[in-house]
Amino acid sequence: MTLLDPRPELWKLPRYQPGRSGEVATGVPPALLASNENVWGPSPAAIQAVQEAAALMHRYPDPGGEQLTARLAERHRLDPEQILLGDGADQLIRLLALAYVAPGQTAVIPRPSFQAYSLAITVAGGLSVPVALTADGAVDPHRLSQAVSPVTRLVFVCTPNNPTGPAVAAADVREMVQRMTGRPVLTVVDEAYQEFVDPLDTFTSSLALVRANLPVVVLRTFSKAYGLAGLRIGWAAAPKPVIDALATVREPFSVNRLALAAAEAALGDTVHLENVVNATRRARRRFLDQVADQRLIGFESQANFVTLRGGAAGPQVAAAFEHQGVMVRATEPFGLARHIRVTMGTDSELERFWAAWAAVDDTLPFPRRSV
Repeated sequence: MTLLDPRPELWKLPRYQPGRSGEVATGVPPALLASNENVWGPSPAAIQAVQEAAALMHRYPDPGGEQLTARLAERHRLDPEQILLGDGADQLIRLLALAYVAPGQTAVIPRPSFQAYSLAITVAGGLSVPVALTADGAVDPHRLSQAVSPVTRLVFVCTPNNPTGPAVAAADVREMVQRMTGRPVLTVVDEAYQEFVDPLDTFTSSLALVRANLPVVVLRTFSKAYGLAGLRIGWAAAPKPVIDALATVREPFSVNRLALAAAEAALGDTVHLENVVNATRRARRRFLDQVADQRLIGFESQANFVTLRGGAAGPQVAAAFEHQGVMVRATEPFGLARHIRVTMGTDSELERFWAAWAAVDDTLPFPRRSV
């Protein structure tokens, strides 16, 4: 090993591959359906808050984000000491790995699922134990708990799961947590897409488990339903000792002033959030109906995206869509081969997707369900 070489295990660590954006071969702005962004944009109140906060960008932000933390605690019936803000949920995932996984210890993760889990565990020196999803693309809490060993410290549950989309009932998460009582294991429930879940009375949030002071961490983000992906802000809810541990390893001033202002304003604009969520659910339902009409093979999503099985390798199919002016996401980096993920967009954007699909299907035929 030379002075500039990283740890050996990092050589095999794939870089995170974001969804693509920008101009394409057609020379017109593409339909950006690759990154699960909120295509309807943020609340006007959030935009105004950023403009006002910009005049103070030469001052450090509130290191604890106390006002936003208090608002979140009130909204979700938590104690402020049960909440920690982060530079997106990705940072919070990294903090969990640093705080709880020592070299040689493990984290149980669903696969295919969000890449950030395994990346964070590897960087911390730990090992990931992948657990397969159910046939319909859902995370199976029972399978996860069966993979827990004496050296396991974290178990990740992604609900709705990215990149497949099905959600996990909070009752099933609770049962898994209770099954692991007495073990030194934290259950991390990633609810980045929770706002889009329908019906909420079936797939409720696991925040109730935090209120009950169980060894559970719930991760939320302002990137999706609230439309603040460009500002990077998320939050974790957990018992106070866990929050204290994460705060210890978190960088100072990790959430910037503009993000804090925008998130607080967005949280207060419940009308805009409701409009975005309803529009997303309507688009998802129409899209899934079209998928059924075409007999395409996909997953029944509860998120703001739908994932379909393609007729070739995901990158090849995504490149064909890009040539037609539509950006979609190949799911190979998540561990799901021969699929593409499509963000739910406006009516016009999804019309562009289906027009592009007709052209792509001619050259790379999509598999169909049997009648």
